[in-house]
Amino acid sequence: MGDMTRRIQDYFNWRIEVVAKRTRDIADQIYQDKVGLSIEQLRVLRLVAADSLSSVGDITQESRLERTRVSRLLGSLVEADLIVREVSAKDARSLVPRLTAKGAKLLRQANRIGDALDQDFRALLTHSEIEQVASCLDRLAQWEPKLAD
Repeated sequence: MGDMTRRIQDYFNWRIEVVAKRTRDIADQIYQDKVGLSIEQLRVLRLVAADSLSSVGDITQESRLERTRVSRLLGSLVEADLIVREVSAKDARSLVPRLTAKGAKLLRQANRIGDALDQDFRALLTHSEIEQVASCLDRLAQWEPKLAD
């Protein structure tokens, strides 16, 4: 039946999730207070601004959000006049999101906040520790389970 004394706090992936959720929740509240957008809206806005993603599918894949969620977020950004949907130059049947001037201005403000938050977060660690954590996260992102049958 396995080890019944194992606590959830002993699982490494749980600890990673706790840190990620805590930092995300803090940033989300700050972004909502300062620029009036959620962290998910900003994630999508940043991907639209990257200009290399031309479809909802591309944005969905890169954002790691569900397709219906991305569609709703894009709709809210259109309503806020932060993006527009234009006919694709590659496929006239497709609409691609593009940043408006208002969206670009808000994104610059959000990026300054994000840079400050990131700098503050990184200040908890030395440069060497940051490089080590980044390297570990890169390797952990490639993890594939090797469970015995």
